[in-house]
Amino acid sequence: MGINQNLFGPSNELVKYLGFNNCIGLSIRLSLAASSSTSNNIGNRKTRGRPVKYRFSENDILPLRLTSVDTQSDENDKFTRILPGDPIYICNECKARVWKDEAMRGNKTFQKKVYSICCLNGKVEIPNLHYPPEYLLDLYKGQSDKSKNFIENIRRYNMMFSFTSIGGKIDHKINSGRGPYVYRMYGQNYHLVGSLLPEDGHNAKFLQLYIYDTANESENRITAYGSRNISSNPYSIEFGTVHELQGLLDSVNPLVQMFRMARDRYEFNQAEPIRIKLIGRTDKDGRTYNLPTADEVAALIVGDLDGTTDKRDIILETKSKQLQRISELHVRYLALQYPLLFPYAEDGYRTDVYHKGVESPDDPGHIHLTIREFFAYRLQSRVGEVSLILFSRKLLQQFIVDAYTMVENTRLNYLRNNQKILRASSLTHLYDAQDSCSSNVSDIGNRVVLPSSFTRGARYMRENYLDAMAIV
Repeated sequence: MGINQNLFGPSNELVKYLGFNNCIGLSIRLSLAASSSTSNNIGNRKTRGRPVKYRFSENDILPLRLTSVDTQSDENDKFTRILPGDPIYICNECKARVWKDEAMRGNKTFQKKVYSICCLNGKVEIPNLHYPPEYLLDLYKGQSDKSKNFIENIRRYNMMFSFTSIGGKIDHKINSGRGPYVYRMYGQNYHLVGSLLPEDGHNAKFLQLYIYDTANESENRITAYGSRNISSNPYSIEFGTVHELQGLLDSVNPLVQMFRMARDRYEFNQAEPIRIKLIGRTDKDGRTYNLPTADEVAALIVGDLDGTTDKRDIILETKSKQLQRISELHVRYLALQYPLLFPYAEDGYRTDVYHKGVESPDDPGHIHLTIREFFAYRLQSRVGEVSLILFSRKLLQQFIVDAYTMVENTRLNYLRNNQKILRASSLTHLYDAQDSCSSNVSDIGNRVVLPSSFTRGARYMRENYLDAMAIV
């Protein structure tokens, strides 16, 4: 069961749901970061015939929030100027930068120095992302033409090197006019992975590009996902950037290294079947460790399977017409889709990570890290951490939409697996209808009942409607 609705990025409800308080400012920051304009203008509006421009710095690592509105007057006009605030409050536990309003939640006297918006008052403990390679960081932050081309086409560059494809339909028409970039998706979002080699007569794509015809790998990637830069068109792809990113991932990404081993084995003996097992679990403590090696992220299988496959492991066949769906709970779910955000293939969300101070599953209360808590932690700016996620602009919007759907799918799976508890009262009406034989039972109710606590569900909307009518 998945989500079948319009997903907007960024949206106030989406960002607030992931743990942000003043989400309007972050929404503007997302639009700013993804803007294709080379200027610092977020937008223009006219006041009494005079255009008023809102300017912010695109080079600021920090997500911007709107903390005050200042009205100034001059000789000819009065206009409203939006001032971005600075996150001057630092969480003592996770070193996240937070704003005044965020720090004041349940802390009116500022006695607390640990906050809930970032690390749940110190309960969430996961390692920070490792410092990115210098070349990659320069592409994200630099001011050269190469860096600007990379940022403008960052979603296409990331797609060239991703191992998995995204389901759902992306709405490209919304960006046909002027204005900041918006990432909108329709339908159910999911990640798919194919076989190691393409079918006869088909071109290689996604993970197949790491194994098949690697002598022309850069050309193959550009042919599959973008046009070569033969002019000054900012939407074209630069061959040199693709080639350098390819060499960078070869040297630092353990997933890429494992696929290179499969390539070497295949070239040595093409008649011998090979498989790659993407390992879905790890035994290391997720609170202190997230930098894996090639042997920990995948295993190369030559010949028959060894029978040690876990239910979350993904087995990639040499050739197959079937696409496999990867679970949102797979530890490499994010690293497979976003190699330019996680160049070291760091761990994603793990279900076996405990809260800080918890050592046993028998401890009382809520002891495990939830997927929402994981993303609320990852999407913060921290002292001493350089997060490529916050620099990625257009790709940041895609990442947040992906994160939102992962959280929603997890909630839906919980509701589906706990129907005996959640729909006990609803089943009474079905039994009454069956006993009376007055109607077709199959036309009554839903297969999976969504309670009123599920946002935007039928019962949620009904309760809000009744509340509104009661107020009126």
